[in-house]
This record gives sequence, structure tokens and C-alpha cells, in this order.
Amino acid sequence: MDPKTQGPLVDTASRTSRPGVFAIGNLLHPVDTADIAALDGRHVAEPVRAYLHGQTGPSDGIRILAEPPLRWISPGILRPGDIAPARNRLLLWTDTLVRIPRIVVRQDGNVIARKTLPWPASPGRVFRVPSSVLDKADPGRGSITVSLG
Repeated sequence: MDPKTQGPLVDTASRTSRPGVFAIGNLLHPVDTADIAALDGRHVAEPVRAYLHGQTGPSDGIRILAEPPLRWISPGILRPGDIAPARNRLLLWTDTLVRIPRIVVRQDGNVIARKTLPWPASPGRVFRVPSSVLDKADPGRGSITVSLG
């Protein structure tokens, strides 16, 4: 369980730490609509099928963390060679309205991505960030933090 979301901690393929247990939809990102939850189901279908055919996902992963005013991020684990998250988006929750959010992604204290987004980060709504901000993450290094800069 992720102490920030108080929900399951998942990787980009929606796998939990329990083999064969996947988490999607409002279990991971509350207040989203049913169509978004259904798209999560489509996203997880192939990893579930692979698991049922005996394939296991990578075991090592990098923890992804959110810094205030961002409260949480999902998925919370990036594994080398894994699929991108559903709809190629990281999902975050903010406690503060930021009209023009500037995302800063760091790994081991070094900036690996910056991106200004044209949509606001609003309390009470899931804030979506393109997962491409993780493209330069190094699986051999430490955790990743996402912040508003």
C-alpha cells in the first residue's frame, strides 16, 4: 500500500507487489469517471494475459514520489523495460491550484526533465502529466521525484 494514496502501490503495468494482483480505476485515482476506469481495464489486459501465461514482470523498480503541493502520484514504480502507464499519463493529486504548472522531475537530485503544461493542476481533480517526463530515468539510480517548479 502507498502511504500517500492509501491505495495500492502499482507499477506502470498496474501490478501490485502481490503476484497476479493488479489494481486499476478508482482504486488508484479517485473521482475519475467510469470511462477512464474502463480504459484502465483495456491497459491492464495484456499484462494480466502475460501473467496468466506464466510471464512475470521485472522485479527491480524505481520509486516515483511526488513533492508538495503534489500529494501523490500513480503509478509509483517505474520498472525497466515495462510498458508505459495507461494513456501514457502519470496521475497526480495537488493540494494547491497551479494555473500554469511547470513540472520538474529529478533523480538522485539531478533534473532529468522539465515540462510546462497548458492545463492547470487543480485540487479535487486528477492532474495528468505525460509519462514521457520519465524517459531519461536511469534504472541504475535512485528514486524519482516529481515537483512543481
